[in-house]
Amino acid sequence: MQTPQEIAGQLAELLQLAEQVRISGRHDQAESILITVNGLVPDSPAVARGLGLIACARGDWETGAERLKHAVDGGLEDSESWNALGAARNALGLTEAASAAFSRALALNPVDPAILINQANTLRQLGRSDDALPLLDRAAAVDPSSALVHFSRGNLLLEQMRHAEAVDAYGASLTLDPNQPQARLNRAHARLMIGDFEKGWADYEARKDIPGALGPARPLDIPPWLGEPDLAGKTILLHCEQGMGDALQFIRYASLVAACGARVVLESFEALAGLLATAPGVDQVITRRDPLPPCDVHCPLMSLPLALGVTEPLPAPEPYVFPDRLKTQAWKGRFPERLRIGIANAGNPAQARDRYRSIPLDVLADALPLGPAYVLLQKTLREGEQEVLAGRPDIAFAGPDMRDFTDSAAATAAMDLVISICSAPAHLAGALHKPLWVLLAHPADWRLGMEGDTSAWYPTARLYRQTTGGDWSGPLARITAGLQAMIAQSHVCGATGVRDRSTTTIPR
Repeated sequence: MQTPQEIAGQLAELLQLAEQVRISGRHDQAESILITVNGLVPDSPAVARGLGLIACARGDWETGAERLKHAVDGGLEDSESWNALGAARNALGLTEAASAAFSRALALNPVDPAILINQANTLRQLGRSDDALPLLDRAAAVDPSSALVHFSRGNLLLEQMRHAEAVDAYGASLTLDPNQPQARLNRAHARLMIGDFEKGWADYEARKDIPGALGPARPLDIPPWLGEPDLAGKTILLHCEQGMGDALQFIRYASLVAACGARVVLESFEALAGLLATAPGVDQVITRRDPLPPCDVHCPLMSLPLALGVTEPLPAPEPYVFPDRLKTQAWKGRFPERLRIGIANAGNPAQARDRYRSIPLDVLADALPLGPAYVLLQKTLREGEQEVLAGRPDIAFAGPDMRDFTDSAAATAAMDLVISICSAPAHLAGALHKPLWVLLAHPADWRLGMEGDTSAWYPTARLYRQTTGGDWSGPLARITAGLQAMIAQSHVCGATGVRDRSTTTIPR
């Protein structure tokens, strides 16, 4: 009969074997050994740890978190368990709890670069960038050869709008590991923000190496075009990518492609097809559901600045898409004696930074003085917005009448002013050359730069920037003041009624 000491020794050997097998990546075999040990010693923290780490490796974060919590509650204190528990909690959206786990892991192993990176990224998610950067600096000092450390530093510096430093951090990461399209793309954003368009457009090509970054695309067996000569007499396929706003912003380059002597076929999002057919330089518009006509070369819209060698934003001194005249007149007829102001408070929720750029409709509505006729230029309503509209009968909802962007363009063209976050309605108003006030989150997207109240892309736009991330009070107060001045100048909404609409100006 075995002694307790012999049994304990055998169990320790099995646990050691399971750990070795797990580290080698043979998770099924390690799990089988651990289950055997668990049958002999139920509720063992060591077994729970091993099973938890295996669950995390498989992406079963809920099971991993549960088992790892059992292990550390049972007194099994090691940095790997706490780090894995933090990763599992992060994956489950438990960011505060994840940070607490990483903090405990760092207390046990304060120089592990992986833990330092995990905690820094978690603090960044919690809005504590100033606390996160020293951790990444420490990780870089411990392991300066880690591409991931420099990449993480670049992300944090980019978020802090320290763009030149972010460029350097991404450069260090790419020197160590050149095969990082996301690092190149992020460096493109940093370069574009500081106006280094020549290098920025070149880096921006990295999006083509990131699955899904261009959006849905059909397979093409025709060669790409990136500025090679002899385009004259050829047919080029330009295709929309990413979002509707991107297509509206970059369709302006089609006329330059046509000027090279090419016949331009545009593959458009279905909702935009009718409107983009009015863009100068576009000979034919198809959608992704249509057969592809014979084409010699192709180019995505947002590669055109690089292909054409245009190293600065291409201004739009006049409209470059055109609304249907009869539809526009019908929209104007709905509000014949009032200022018409279009508003857009929310973008596509699938966009990565939408929660930062979008504004709750009730918050925006509170900044809109009574008097004008407001029109919500969005296709759908979010939860609770119907109730907001019920309390503000002066805000009409255009969604049911906007079947595609020809309808959206007509409604926008009928407005005296558009107030929008940085999303498709803003780009549409800019393309139509309408007076436009854009509410920009901090930090802003590279398309509208990091400072200033005017846009090189859209001469009719005025920019209202947050100075602190998440705080819309300052920009909205300026919007309110501007609207009040506009109402006073218009002589349309006061007690005296309509006087002379032709004298109305948009305050700058």
